[in-house]
Amino acid sequence: MGWESEEEQPLWRLAPMHPSWVRWLPCAVASLRVVPDDDGPPRFPRSWYDRAELGLPWDEPVWCDPGPVEEWFEQSPGHSEDEVRSHYDQVVEARTRRIETFTECCSRAGIPVPLTLRQLVDCLVALGVLDELTGPGGEAWLVTQFAANPLDVLPLTPQEAAEEAAAQMLERGVLAGIGLRRLAEEQAPDGGGKTVWLTLRRLGDEIGLTPAATRLALDLIAAEESWIAVESGVDLLTVGLDEAFVIRADHSRLAQVYDMDELIAPEHMI
Repeated sequence: MGWESEEEQPLWRLAPMHPSWVRWLPCAVASLRVVPDDDGPPRFPRSWYDRAELGLPWDEPVWCDPGPVEEWFEQSPGHSEDEVRSHYDQVVEARTRRIETFTECCSRAGIPVPLTLRQLVDCLVALGVLDELTGPGGEAWLVTQFAANPLDVLPLTPQEAAEEAAAQMLERGVLAGIGLRRLAEEQAPDGGGKTVWLTLRRLGDEIGLTPAATRLALDLIAAEESWIAVESGVDLLTVGLDEAFVIRADHSRLAQVYDMDELIAPEHMI
């Protein structure tokens, strides 16, 4: 691990997580991604999570609460009551669908639906998103599997697996947009640019996708978004990984549409 005693205070980092888990897992999983900043895959004593300096909200609900609609009215000056209520209803509906989907996952695995963060740890162990093993001195240790593809972990039917694969393809397009926005910010910090210089390798490194996935993601977003276009004469299927080319896209619009740093839960994107 690189640290042996309680006197040593390791730094921490966020464990890598497959972006599609944000559609499947409760929002509270973000707290469980905090792992020791050590070399190698995240592998640590389960008691790590109990460190006071982490301050994990063990007894808090696992799902974000949108709160009462009255608060939304107060926080949305300039919008009509009908507009705010419609937005609120969409968020609640998306949240409800996610809770129902996760409840079904738990039901198939024959495990209780977690209500608190502490219960979520045992739930994720049962689902295989966390592996629990016996470490030194018989202490329980955890190995995170957040980086695994949900397709390889969850017991999905063939139809559900096909739907998940399609959803992941769309998410790669969003990741490509996030990567383009980041590169645009580097190249024109004032936000006034109209083009983005890149290579497939550079974009893939920025958003954590393989070269093959980066090609598909960039091709998808260029096809779906009329205001994003690949430089004339460039074929994304054959362009070299380190061959520089241009994407034409308004930097200010990239900043507006792809203002997140990673994929977020559906109800937070509405």
